Amino acid sequence: MTQMDLLRLSLSLVVVVILILVAAWIARRSGFMRSNSNVIKFIAAHPLGNKSSIVVVEVEQQKLVLGVSPQQVNLLHVLPPTNDEFQTTLHQAVSAQQQHSSSENNTP
Repeated sequence: MTQMDLLRLSLSLVVVVILILVAAWIARRSGFMRSNSNVIKFIAAHPLGNKSSIVVVEVEQQKLVLGVSPQQVNLLHVLPPTNDEFQTTLHQAVSAQQQHSSSENNTP
């Protein structure tokens, strides 16, 4: 290999590395490499002692109770889902009743 070939090879390598760095910078700025922060939602934590705690997180609308220590994370319990449908139905029924009552009061 001649000196010119080594120079051309080195220059090509530098150009490829620069292109990779520019592509990574663009991906980071555009949000392509960001994780979806809505996947795991932190609910609460309670310390138990030296670097150990109980944590409640929500993953895909399911609440998990986790035991966390420096060495490991253990699933302690899966909380039953809350009945949001009942709350929504109750709220709609109360709103409908209030609207019905107000329309009766306005009728002469």
